[in-house]
This record gives sequence, structure tokens and C-alpha cells, in this order.
Amino acid sequence: QSAYLAEAEKSVRLGFVRKVYGILVIQLLVTVGISSLFIVNDDCRRLALTQPNIIWAAYGVMFVTLIVLSCCGEVRRKHPHGMIGLTIFTLATSFFVGIISSIYAQVIGEWIVIEALLMTALIVVGLTIFAFQTKYDFTRFNGFIVALIMWGMMLLMFNFVFIMDTRFAYTLYASCGAALMCFFIVHDTQLMIGGKHKY
Repeated sequence: QSAYLAEAEKSVRLGFVRKVYGILVIQLLVTVGISSLFIVNDDCRRLALTQPNIIWAAYGVMFVTLIVLSCCGEVRRKHPHGMIGLTIFTLATSFFVGIISSIYAQVIGEWIVIEALLMTALIVVGLTIFAFQTKYDFTRFNGFIVALIMWGMMLLMFNFVFIMDTRFAYTLYASCGAALMCFFIVHDTQLMIGGKHKY
């Protein structure tokens, strides 16, 4: 009977992983669509350049929705409420990314935005495959070490913004942030799939 329960738990976990990645794919497609609109459409480009306050409005909606979804368990766990919150968050994030993509596309060209999109997609797929097959347990880095990494990123940002205001410093900070997000992809995927991971 324990083998049956273990198989049932594995089936439920894999269904959950499929659901999470399905939602993630939909979110990314919406973000790509809105970002493409801001890159290609002249009216959207003009809006991004002439109305700088809209980026803060999108950021505010995105941040408030993220706080509500993170802190209010009863909101995110109820069926229509969670999906509505996730939809608002996705649209605000897509709008935010679209404006930033439009600005970058005008300054350094459209191809840099497309390259960033392709690199992100390849890295996420590669890290997900790695998380499923690796024997190394990334779930043991819960709690203190994750908080330490986040505080380290905040201290680095403070250092780079106020002390070392150079292009190299910003590149180093961006690289540290990308490495941290890569760690979280593997860590969270292993938490979802369960198995022999200790935590």
C-alpha cells in the first residue's frame, strides 16, 4: 500500500508541475505578445517615451498584486480570486516589461531584446531538465541561506548604486541576480517534484 501511495503522490506532484509550467508558459506568451507590441508599434513606442509615469503605475500595480498574492493565503487559494490576481499581475508585469523593452529597443536595437528572450527561454528549459535529473539536493538551501543571498543582493545593490557607479558594477550586479534566479529555478522545481530530496 505504501508503494501505491508513493506512486499516487508522484502522480499528483507531476500534475502540479505540469499545471505550474502551463501557467508559466501562458504568462510568458502574454508578456512576449505585449512586449512585441511595444517594440513594433510606433504608437506604443511613443507612449513609452512620452509618458514615463506609466511605468511607475505598472510597477505599483505589479508590486501590490504580488504582495496580496504572497501574503494573503485566502485570496490566492480561492479559485476565481487567485486566477484574477495572477491575471492582473501578469498584465501589469507584461506592460512593465513591454515599456522597458521598447526603451531598450530604441536605444540599442530590437535584436538585443529578442536575444534576451531566447537566452531566458533556453536557460529556464535547461535548468528545469537539470533539476529533474540531478542527484544533488538544492532543497537544503532553504531558509537562512536564501535570506542571506537576498540580503547579499540588497547590500550589493546599495554598494553599486552609491559607491561603485560604473558599467562594470551594474553588469556584475545583473550577473549575480541572474545567477540567483537560476538557483531559484532549480530549487523551486526540486521542491515541487519531491522525491528523495531531504527538505
